[in-house]
Amino acid sequence: MKKSGSLIFLVLVLAFTMGLASCNGEVKPSVTDAASSETSATEESKETSGSKETDEVPEGDMKGWYEIEGKYCFFDRTTGVKAVSAKVNNIEIDDMGFAVMNGYSEEKLPVLVAAREVVDSLREDGISKEDLIMKCYKYVEDSPYLLKDYPITDHMNDYECYDAHYANNLLNAYEDQLKIGGDCTSDAACLAYLFDAAGMTDVIYCHTESHAWVEADGHFWDPLYIETKGMEWYDMTEYPEEPAYKVEI
Repeated sequence: MKKSGSLIFLVLVLAFTMGLASCNGEVKPSVTDAASSETSATEESKETSGSKETDEVPEGDMKGWYEIEGKYCFFDRTTGVKAVSAKVNNIEIDDMGFAVMNGYSEEKLPVLVAAREVVDSLREDGISKEDLIMKCYKYVEDSPYLLKDYPITDHMNDYECYDAHYANNLLNAYEDQLKIGGDCTSDAACLAYLFDAAGMTDVIYCHTESHAWVEADGHFWDPLYIETKGMEWYDMTEYPEEPAYKVEI
C-alpha cells in the first residue's frame, strides 16, 4: 500500500508541474516540431543569403555583366546596383536579377563578360574616357588579321547572336579559338563590345556584305581602315557609306 500511495503522489506532482508550465506558456515543442522548425529556419537562411550574395557589387570598380555561380547579372555602371526586371543589351533580366537564358543570351553573355574583363584590365586610376577608348582600339589593332567566316552575310544566319560570334574571334570568350584574330567584321564586332563595356552609349555594329565598322555616341570608328588608311577613320562624325545591317549591342 505504501508503494502504491507513493506512486500516486508522484503522478499528482508531475501533473501539477506540467499544468503550471502550460499556464505560464512554457510548453516545449516536441522533438519532431523542433527539428522541423530548425530545418525551415536553415532553408530560409540559405534562400536569403543566396539572393543577397548577388545583390552586392562584386569587388573592384568595374561594373557591368558578371557570371556568378553559373548565373549572369548586370550591375549598373554608374550606381553599381544590380538590374532587376529589366532589359540590358537586348537580354531580359528576371525579378531576381538573373539573365533569362535562351539561344541568344547563351551566345551573347559570355562575350559581354569577356569584354568587361578586357576593359577592366585596360583601366588605370584616373584614366579619361578618351584614353580608355583609345586603349580599346589598340587592343583590337594588336590582334592578328585572319579571315574567319567571311563574308559575313554567308554566315550571319548560322548564329542566334552573330555579332557575339564575330567578337569572340578576338575575345575568345568561348575558349574555342585555335588562333585568336579576325578580319574587319571581327575587329569591328570586338570593338563594339569593348566600347559597350567601357560605358559608351548607343553602340551599334554596322556592316555591309564585305566590311564592318562601329557607331557609338553618334560617332564612327573603322578599326581596319584606321590601321591601314590612317587616323581620319577614328572618331568620325560621319561615315561615307550606309550600312546594310545595323546591330545594337
